[in-house]
Amino acid sequence: MVEGILMTGIPGMTTVRAGMVLGAGSRGSLPYLRLVQRSPILPLGPWRRNRIAVIDAAAATEALHLAGLRDDLAGKSLDVPASAEPTHEQLIRALIDALGLRTRRAVIPLPVADPRLDARLIALAARQPYSYCVPSHFRTTVPGGSRPTG
Repeated sequence: MVEGILMTGIPGMTTVRAGMVLGAGSRGSLPYLRLVQRSPILPLGPWRRNRIAVIDAAAATEALHLAGLRDDLAGKSLDVPASAEPTHEQLIRALIDALGLRTRRAVIPLPVADPRLDARLIALAARQPYSYCVPSHFRTTVPGGSRPTG
């Protein structure tokens, strides 16, 4: 929605879209990292099988740089290609391995999930606002920004 407004309102506007950008200081992976660091038991609902488009920070930076330099990209929407497409569970297990926590973390697959409850638990573990962790389709737009419903 925002992309469409910008594209029609600003002549020559170029948008660059990317999935989860991973690199030093990336905020996108912070909930996953904090969850793995702080929770010895990691219950994962069916969403664990959903894939995430992971983008290398250097690739995202290069795309932004090119979008600003090349006239032939003006007025276009660009998608930064994914460096990898792991599932949520694969990403969590990779973090567990990278942190050397394999013997101290238990990933528990659950047959059902409640996205709002999951978001609350992740927000607590990650020490991030609930609105940052809740899936976007559970948010409503209000004057001055968006806030989660429920």
